[in-house]
Amino acid sequence: VPLLISAFMNKYNTESSANKKLSDEAMRMLLECSWPGNIYELESAVQYAFQRSRTALIMPQSLPLWVSVPSYQSKSGENLSEELFRIASEFMSVAEQVKTFNVYDSYKELVFPPLLRAAMSITNGNISRAATLLGITRNTFKKLVKGVKGEVGQAR
Repeated sequence: VPLLISAFMNKYNTESSANKKLSDEAMRMLLECSWPGNIYELESAVQYAFQRSRTALIMPQSLPLWVSVPSYQSKSGENLSEELFRIASEFMSVAEQVKTFNVYDSYKELVFPPLLRAAMSITNGNISRAATLLGITRNTFKKLVKGVKGEVGQAR
């Protein structure tokens, strides 16, 4: 994994004419992940952090959230990435069996309401803070709330 991370960092530094490096803490967090998805999942995490970091030293907060919360474990022992992958795979399998070809919209209908409700709950109904927490604009948050089925929560 360290050699792969190094290769990906070299690739993105060369492509962007940058000279970014991972902080020791960010590297430790990447090394602690099990990478069940495959090499592409690891590369995606490195690329995400590389693009998100505004400084030459990539800090843990630039890593994807699912890398940042390795302590999460489901009842079956899966980490967050593994559990989300399993759920998405099960959803895709069912969709394929029933010949549903609008899987993205169907999945959004399942995922967005609890995500938006959680953001509203954590921020005590404050739309601006909920949007910031999700990394989106207030207007985008309002559009998402309007577009989902079911009540998301009281907005302020």
